Amino acid sequence: YYTASEDNGGFLKFSTDGNHAETAVDAQGGICCGMAMLFDEDNNEVVIANGWDQNYDGKVDFETFDINTGVSKALVTIENLEGFDEDFSTNWLSIRNMVKDNDGKIYATLFNYSTRFSYFVQIDFTTNTITKVVNLSDNEDVQFSGLAFIPENIAK
Repeated sequence: YYTASEDNGGFLKFSTDGNHAETAVDAQGGICCGMAMLFDEDNNEVVIANGWDQNYDGKVDFETFDINTGVSKALVTIENLEGFDEDFSTNWLSIRNMVKDNDGKIYATLFNYSTRFSYFVQIDFTTNTITKVVNLSDNEDVQFSGLAFIPENIAK
């Protein structure tokens, strides 16, 4: 994923040696500030937790793109936030990272730009719900910029 001021963003494919495609595939419809991405290898699609929009306080957009054509295939806006003590209706929210476990459950870090708090959450696209698992921080100096699953035998 890339973005530039003169366009709406798109996809630039890299190999592990740093070589990349000569040109990027433009995302039709635009991507702004996408932080978290999940790639579906079977369908050559990527879900991007799209950035913010002044009309989306208390909501998070997830857009699915075909990475070969840049065509947007689906847009899901999640407003159902469960397990939180706060009212997010006037807060700018962003999903910073997403991972999928072996059972297909999606976990993420949610950052509230308004309060500067971070949360570990579960995302359910079947019910269009983001559920708080735990608070990660209540301090603007602590933000989480990476998330990965590590095998249990290594994590101990």
